[in-house]
Amino acid sequence: MIQTLEWTDSGVRFIDQTKLPTEETYVTCKTYTQVADVIRNMVVRGAPVYLYRRALVPAQRLPFALASAIPSLSIIVVITEIGAKTKMMNPDAVAALIGAALLSILLFPTIAGVILERSAVPLTGGESPVSLR
Repeated sequence: MIQTLEWTDSGVRFIDQTKLPTEETYVTCKTYTQVADVIRNMVVRGAPVYLYRRALVPAQRLPFALASAIPSLSIIVVITEIGAKTKMMNPDAVAALIGAALLSILLFPTIAGVILERSAVPLTGGESPVSLR
């Protein structure tokens, strides 16, 4: 059986699901931003993310959620283009969805950064902000 999530001394270790089924490789994340990147790039999906989230200190939970909630603009554009071409979606809805995606891409990381800065939770260096217990 393949281990999809593992807690190690060096961080949280996820299986790289983009390489399956031909290759079994792993990615180790030490900070919530690394985990958010792994999620955004669809290296890992599903339940392991929720397991990781419980290991975050309370001050990091909202910034983590904001950073990992950023949609992929390309998938939004593809979905809305298909909807518009098949006339299943009106142009106003297309514009609204793309606009909302653009705003979230700009605002969510900024808001996450401000929240982290105000809570004074370290991102790198020194002690890891992730509890691996």
